[in-house]
Amino acid sequence: MSDTEKDKDVPMVDSHEATEEPPTTSTNTPSFPHLAQEQAKEESATLGAEVAHKKINYEQEAQKLEEKALRFLAKQTHPVIIPSFASWFDISKIHEIEKRSNPDFFNDSSRFKTPKAYKDTRNFIINTYRLSPYEYLTITAVRRNVAMDVASIVKIHAFLEKWGLINYQIDPRTKPSLIGPSFTGHFQVVLDTPQGLKPFLPE
Repeated sequence: MSDTEKDKDVPMVDSHEATEEPPTTSTNTPSFPHLAQEQAKEESATLGAEVAHKKINYEQEAQKLEEKALRFLAKQTHPVIIPSFASWFDISKIHEIEKRSNPDFFNDSSRFKTPKAYKDTRNFIINTYRLSPYEYLTITAVRRNVAMDVASIVKIHAFLEKWGLINYQIDPRTKPSLIGPSFTGHFQVVLDTPQGLKPFLPE
């Protein structure tokens, strides 16, 4: 085959034509105001859904923090006795007896006195006592760790003590006395007079 015949068989293509892209046709769609409004509404709705999805769920966050805090709680090492007349008590709920005895936390009288505040304070007092159930839990010890007014702390402490939920199986020597110093382990008072009085010593 001759060179002229080979040239006839192979078509010649211009490099500019090979790289040239086909022209694109742009169609101008007519603008409709109601369609633009609907599209804007759809976009705002999707943005609102995204913002709502990104909002913090405070209840879930609080639950996560409680679960993390459980790992640092001290384990109960002593058996705790609950009297039979307090069998109605459930630490995960609030009984009607508690609502009747502490109405300030359940009548919306103050934004600081809520059922949650009562339950948290009550559970803290009970759990603190159960760490060492043979020692008397004083109101002063509770006040140092609870951010609440003194009257409410005294009322909750007295209610729990009345029903035997705290200070029920204590060592009597650890209970504070009005007529003498509390027991510290270094000494034991056998007989003493009320403060301010002197014992009568005959000559």
